[in-house]
Amino acid sequence: MTHFNKMDYDEQITHLSTFAKQAATFYGLQPHPVLIVYTNNAVFRIGDVALRIHRPGHKPLKWIESEQVWLRFLHSCHAPTFNVPKPLDGIYIGALAGVDEAVYATAYHWIAGTTQQIEDLTPDALYRIGQLAAQLHTCADQFTPPANFERPRYDWDGLFGEQSPYHPGEAGMRLFTDQQLQIIQDATQTIQQAMARQTHQFGMIHGDLIAKNILFDGEAIGLVDFDDCAFGYYLYDLTPLLWLSRGTARYLTIKEALWAGYTAIRPAVDATDLDTFVAARHIASIRWVASNAAHPSLRDKAQTIINQRLDELLIGF
Repeated sequence: MTHFNKMDYDEQITHLSTFAKQAATFYGLQPHPVLIVYTNNAVFRIGDVALRIHRPGHKPLKWIESEQVWLRFLHSCHAPTFNVPKPLDGIYIGALAGVDEAVYATAYHWIAGTTQQIEDLTPDALYRIGQLAAQLHTCADQFTPPANFERPRYDWDGLFGEQSPYHPGEAGMRLFTDQQLQIIQDATQTIQQAMARQTHQFGMIHGDLIAKNILFDGEAIGLVDFDDCAFGYYLYDLTPLLWLSRGTARYLTIKEALWAGYTAIRPAVDATDLDTFVAARHIASIRWVASNAAHPSLRDKAQTIINQRLDELLIGF
């Protein structure tokens, strides 16, 4: 059989849907999954449950188990208007056509709410997102990981080192020229200095706080997709929305509103290194594209994206 990574998009979806039906049975759900999104992982909706099929071979079982520990802790910690997915018991382990190793699926209670496009986020909505991030980090300050807890660390080694989950691998590294690798190395030296100044603002973070992961439901706000949660610098958690607005007229508006909401709850934090952490996010995004270049949605454009983003890094954004 053709390896899963070499299948086209429709073939992959066919096999993922079959896997989702098997996982639904494991969780005692009706085997009628509806695909919601497929980028890195595949997410299906089954009634009031979200089913995530984890990208094969990408994250070890211990990381997935620990994500669920973190989510359950947040349910015991967060404020009433701060909603996060509550995991269903168990992790489904099964076989996916075209994949040699075991594949994992997890299920979560569905969270009500709607997302907004980044260009539609008002200063008030951005202020609330800043407050949400601050509440999350305040919970992180209270979190004592159990002995078997294991999530990646988005410190310098975790973002840019050989064992980083963002490491492109041998095939991905071939997408870079020597000059491009030098550009990345020079930038990461500056980032390392900023990290050394922020060691006191470090703990569990969401890792992908972008508009599509934030749900608004009246006065309530929710945060989904904790697949990238990790130990990291709190400033890094504020960078995704800023990075996505880089080079636009809205950058300063987003930055000011986010920061106002964040410091309303955590007033002692210094913003001096925030833009440097946005650069860290930029480099992480380049490495992510390289590591996912085999995905059907990226195969034909990964090289172009990498080149464009490295040009941005060279001239600043």
